Parts: sequence; C-alpha cells; structure tokens
Amino acid sequence: MRAFIVYDDSGRIARSGFCQDQDFEAQAVYAGETVMEGEADGADHYILDGAIVERPDNPASVSQEGLTLTVIGAPAGSRISVGYVAIEGTSFTASAPTLAHVLVESFPEKDFDARIILTDRPA
Repeated sequence: MRAFIVYDDSGRIARSGFCQDQDFEAQAVYAGETVMEGEADGADHYILDGAIVERPDNPASVSQEGLTLTVIGAPAGSRISVGYVAIEGTSFTASAPTLAHVLVESFPEKDFDARIILTDRPA
C-alpha cells in the first residue's frame, strides 16, 4: 500500500488516501492533476514546489449589527457564501432572525467558517 496525494496545478489537494502500488499513477485521473506519495489533509495543507506545506490562516472575520453581517479582512478574490449561497460583496442582511453560516474561501488560505446569530433584538 502507498499513501498518495492528488493535487492540481495551483497546489490544491483534490484527494488523498491509500492504494495498491500498481494503482499509484492511476490516482491522477483528470487533466492538470499530479500524484505524489505522502499523507496530507486538503483542509490544512497544499502542495508548493512539490512539498507538503501548511495552509496559512485566513485573516477574515465577521462583524454583526442587527440582521446584517459584514465580512472583514477577506483576501482579494475570496468567495464568500452565507448559508451555502455565494454573495456579492462583503455584507449580507437577513430578512428575519436566523443562524447564518458564513464561509470565506481563498486558496491557499484555510477556509474561514463561522456561524453567527443574526437578531434584531438588543443584546
């Protein structure tokens, strides 16, 4: 058995696991994928110049005022979603009190993942 990591041209880990020796090269099945030997978790690592490196922390944070949340400090080009739906810009206003799931994706930074209670009641 061999541990494998499959990653794309940007270094993002697509998948990892174990396979029989004879199946090692067959793990990279899509265009632009490369396979290497090793163990890594795509949530915490990426491949840089053929080496497994730790993904840096995402500097994003969230502020909340009433039913509006604002993502602060997200790296340029980040994909921001609330409740699994991508939003335009960095702010979201709910129509009613809710628990909002906020996800900021900006590779190679780790994903920023938070849940915020949006309410119009005073604290």
